[in-house]
Amino acid sequence: WLSWWSQVILTVISAVTFIFARNVMEASAIGPMGITKVAPKFILPGVGIVFSTMSIIWTWGGRRLAKRFLRRTNTTQVEAANLLRRVIKVGASINLIGLFTSIFGAQFIIGTLVAKSMQNAVGFGVGIGGGMVSAQTLQPLDLLVVQANTNMLTSHFVSLACLLWLTRMVDKLDPPSLEEDL
Repeated sequence: WLSWWSQVILTVISAVTFIFARNVMEASAIGPMGITKVAPKFILPGVGIVFSTMSIIWTWGGRRLAKRFLRRTNTTQVEAANLLRRVIKVGASINLIGLFTSIFGAQFIIGTLVAKSMQNAVGFGVGIGGGMVSAQTLQPLDLLVVQANTNMLTSHFVSLACLLWLTRMVDKLDPPSLEEDL
C-alpha cells in the first residue's frame, strides 16, 4: 500500500500544481497574435504524470492479484512467483519510462529558469519599464513547477523501490531456477 498511496498523493499534487501553473503562466505569457510560449515546458512532465497514473493503475492490479493468490489455494508457489515477476517487470518498465521523461522534463524546466535568470541579469531593470516585473523574471510559481516535477520523480522512485523490495520477497518465495531459461 505504501507504493500506491505515495504515488497517488504525489501524482495528484503534481498534476494539480502543473495545471495551475500552466494556466497562470499561459495567461501572463500570451505573445503576439495570441501565441503562448508556455506549453513546451509542460510536455515532458505531463508524460511523466501519464506514466505515473499508469503505474498507479498497475500497482492496484498487482495488489488485486496478490489478494486473489490469498483466496485461491490451487495456485502453486512457482506459478504465483512467475506471475508476480511479470507484474514487477511491467511495473518497473512503466516507472523507468516515467522517471526518464520526468528527468528530461526537469532538465528542460531548469534550463528555462536559468535562461530567465540570465536575461534578468543582463538588463538590470534600467530604462523603459525598469521598475516593472515582466513575465521573464523568475517567479515563485517557477519554483512551484520545479517542486511538482520533483514530486513526480519521487513518485516513480518510491514505486521502483517498492518493486525492488517485492522482487526480493518473490525470490524468497521461489528462487529463480535456470531450468526455466532453457
